Amino acid sequence: MNSLPPNHWNESDFAELEQIIADAKGYVVPSADLRPRVIDSVREIDVQHVHLAKLRNLIICAVLLWMIVMAVFFQLSSKRKQFTSPTSSEVEQKSIEYATQNGYSKDWGMVDVFRELRGGNAPNTSP
Repeated sequence: MNSLPPNHWNESDFAELEQIIADAKGYVVPSADLRPRVIDSVREIDVQHVHLAKLRNLIICAVLLWMIVMAVFFQLSSKRKQFTSPTSSEVEQKSIEYATQNGYSKDWGMVDVFRELRGGNAPNTSP
């Protein structure tokens, strides 16, 4: 066969090519199960894509959830002082201070401490 580009071929070259193609008509035959195999392989690829899409969405949701949780954590940790309460020893020490400042018993000093903790001002006079 001629190795010239197709636009330089003559009629005999085309006839020879057509004869080669005609002779090969029975040489390449698809098998009977070709179509079902192709469909199955496409379904498998599609299932893999669906699983990858679900995994991608799960990862995106997990990252977004992590970011939200961390933002809330940092917001709450910056306000931690507002949410903490004094220990029992701190309350007792404060009640002793109130009792000695105002000249009454430690029990009334404890009442003043709890009033202060609830947002009221402790009275400066004895009961």
